[in-house]
Amino acid sequence: MATEERKVFCNISEIQMGMLVNQKQLRNIYGYHIVLTGVKITQNIITGIVSFIGKELNVESNRLEKPVFDFYQDLTEMEEGVHYDE
Repeated sequence: MATEERKVFCNISEIQMGMLVNQKQLRNIYGYHIVLTGVKITQNIITGIVSFIGKELNVESNRLEKPVFDFYQDLTEMEEGVHYDE
């Protein structure tokens, strides 16, 4: 069975609250926290619903129902790999 290829986002403006995304689709986004809820891990790929987007975590992001996955990449750490916070 072939796996579905999903669009890789190149700009934060392409991502909207409520979208179902996986971490591979977010690989070109830097400097934003994208918090996913309803998280599922399939074949080592994290998928969830975009429930928060922001430069910094805040009260709104802290109120999200757990468990959540916080996707964040710092452009200055790009050579070192991706940084994930839970």
